Amino acid sequence: MSVAPRGRRVLWVVGPALGHAARALVVARALRDAHGVGSRFIGADRHGFHARLLAPEFDTIDTGHTPAQFEAFADAVAAQLVEHRYDALCLDCASVPWRLAIGEPGLPSVYLTNAFLAHATQATHQDLQWREHGASWNARRQARGLPPLANAAALFEADRVLLADPDWILDVDAALPVHHRLTGACAWAPDGPLPDALAGLRDVALIATGSTGTPLPAGFPQALARACGARHVVQVDSQGVRLDGRTLDVGVVPLPALLAHCRVALTHGGAGSTWLALAQGVPVLVWPGHHNHRLLGERIQAAGLGLLLDPQGGAAQLQAFERRAQAMGECARAHAFDLQSGPLRAAGEIVAML
Repeated sequence: MSVAPRGRRVLWVVGPALGHAARALVVARALRDAHGVGSRFIGADRHGFHARLLAPEFDTIDTGHTPAQFEAFADAVAAQLVEHRYDALCLDCASVPWRLAIGEPGLPSVYLTNAFLAHATQATHQDLQWREHGASWNARRQARGLPPLANAAALFEADRVLLADPDWILDVDAALPVHHRLTGACAWAPDGPLPDALAGLRDVALIATGSTGTPLPAGFPQALARACGARHVVQVDSQGVRLDGRTLDVGVVPLPALLAHCRVALTHGGAGSTWLALAQGVPVLVWPGHHNHRLLGERIQAAGLGLLLDPQGGAAQLQAFERRAQAMGECARAHAFDLQSGPLRAAGEIVAML
């Protein structure tokens, strides 16, 4: 592990999912490399992504808590803020449950999230949870001396809210609150060349469903390949890496190198894998893992960059993509973007708060 730079340092509250750890990583790197600001991470490393991604470069603290233990988790965060000096508290985590019992930190706070959640046009997963549990959560907050929350949207607030999305995610005439800033997409991918088993592939259909995706029905990958004219299907998910149904022992795949040869990418609607594909101008089909993934899929479909699929609809819905594949590909290529400016802009916004 590298030694943290002397001087200014922020504490990150980071969620256990790959997407949260990866996004926080690229912003923390930008803070360190562009501004000399150090980072320490605290969170419940339930899936091992903190140890794999964050620990090689930064100090990490695994609290070991489950989502139901959000009060004890908040106590661990508060203790860290008391015991050590930090210049800001940065959060990249699901607001429910991890922010439910975290009070005012007494220093600048920054929440890294997405516009399709913080400025959703319909109920988010957090809103649905709040309808069911909000009263009891508020009672538990008040027992800790914290004020009640009006709704789940209050948990998306901070002194500065950074929306890590490309600019097309918002309507042209959308007016953001003054403390909300669109930074551009922030996504992580491993460096390096493709493994030999994938290096020579062309005309690929990529299925990348991250750590929170749901399984596809039998025959769906083959139907996807037929719909887009792909010669190969590469699947990257929690089960590993497969090429045309055959399991490969290749470790972590550098997706940008593979996406350069993809006709389409199917994701679960997680921002990380979705932004990686769209950054390279590859149209995206979203097979949502849960409700919030649908919200991103709807934005992508509205922008003409892909389709939101219904997990109950089966392979027949790929006919719509087959008819529109060329137009979606052209639109996606026209909206390609770089993934370097987002973390740098996010880091700059954080530094401005210190």
